[in-house]
Amino acid sequence: MPGWSTEIANVFIRLSRHEGRLLGQSMLQELVYLANGHMLSITGQPLTNDRPVAVEFGPLYERLAEALAGHGDRLIDRELTFEEAWPDWPRLAAGRGTWSELDAIEAGIVELVYNRYVEVGTDWLSAYTAGDDSAWAQTFNEGSGHNHEIRHEWIKDQFDALRRSA
Repeated sequence: MPGWSTEIANVFIRLSRHEGRLLGQSMLQELVYLANGHMLSITGQPLTNDRPVAVEFGPLYERLAEALAGHGDRLIDRELTFEEAWPDWPRLAAGRGTWSELDAIEAGIVELVYNRYVEVGTDWLSAYTAGDDSAWAQTFNEGSGHNHEIRHEWIKDQFDALRRSA
């Protein structure tokens, strides 16, 4: 079952902390986008329930950006709390909500993306996710504009091309 961008980010945070590494907000945004793109390409289904939007510097998950806003420019040293991820969520009877759980395929794709891209750096990742032939460029530059959702079909097409070239 797809999770939310904040939940996928928490998986990346756990993986990085296990290695003694901290990730910044840009890297988390990029990794979540890449994982969603690979999931769309491999299974035809999204990894995230929320869609990225096209902003000036590339794709952005608004829910994730809002949850990370309180961290400022600091590297992320802990998982996002439920309250950060869901600030407007009504409290359940126990006083807390629940997180989604990734199935084995989803978790495998997240781990594959982490292992493949965490060392690459945000410059390369940004060049790929917001490059001239990207789903972001198609949305941002070809008429849809700023803060419009990036279509899953376009993301899938971009990542299908990446898989064919690998």
